[in-house]
Amino acid sequence: MSSAGTDATTSEPTSLYGYTPSRVATIILLVLFVITFVLHGMAYLKYRLKFLLMTLVFCPNLEILGWGGRLWSTFKPNVEFPHKVQFATLAMGATPLLAANFFIFQLVIAHLGQSYSRLSPKAYTIVFGGLSLLGFLLLLGGTGMASAKKEGDIVDLGRNVTMGGMIYHIVISVLFGLYALEYLVRFRRRQPVGRFVPVQNSSQDALDGRMSKSVKIVLNAIVADVMILIVRFGYRTIELAQGADGSLAKKEIWLILLDAAQVLIALTIWNVVHPCRMLGIEREEAKDVEMSASL
Repeated sequence: MSSAGTDATTSEPTSLYGYTPSRVATIILLVLFVITFVLHGMAYLKYRLKFLLMTLVFCPNLEILGWGGRLWSTFKPNVEFPHKVQFATLAMGATPLLAANFFIFQLVIAHLGQSYSRLSPKAYTIVFGGLSLLGFLLLLGGTGMASAKKEGDIVDLGRNVTMGGMIYHIVISVLFGLYALEYLVRFRRRQPVGRFVPVQNSSQDALDGRMSKSVKIVLNAIVADVMILIVRFGYRTIELAQGADGSLAKKEIWLILLDAAQVLIALTIWNVVHPCRMLGIEREEAKDVEMSASL
């Protein structure tokens, strides 16, 4: 009897995670991501901005799928499908959120004045929208290869591509920061870029928006959001570099603190400090800004 029980125990498949995901933590995170998803969905219905749907609404959807997969794994930690789902969706989850910050800064530019931007609204959309899309495709392709059925070169390549995608997101975050910094310095000094005809400060002040308290709050939110996401991409880079047997991958607490919590905080920032509300943008005005970026 005892021998049979021991054999049954030792023959049970081991967890694909190296641990069994915490059911309590997973449920709590799922509930929180559903709440922020509902709030961002309501904001989209109010303002009808497409970028809100593609970024701030899409991001929590990926997180819900990922943590839903992990909830499944709390019951069956050795089943491959939910393990692959959570790996892919959580790896890609923060990409739409970073893109949201790019588009939110475009709203700030429209509010403060286009003359200090090196990029036209259309060019800005092409550059930063294109960089975001490329980053998403890198992670999509990388996680797809890394989730192949058989271990081998394709799986290793997929993990390397995914790691490269994380580094790529850190790089474009820094490039965005430099672009935003130059814009704000030019605005402060009232120095339009070369393609705009310089005007007297008094006239320029009349044409441009004001650096109000609400605009400063939005700018601080962008800085906080991007810094949080850099931490998250940095964690994922190190985790992937260490491999599946690394110290970060083997402990769920790091995933919760340095991935889930970071994305949740970054999403919540835009629940509390919604850019359209803070900048006083109504639905029709929001549509005009979005249309000018596509012309």
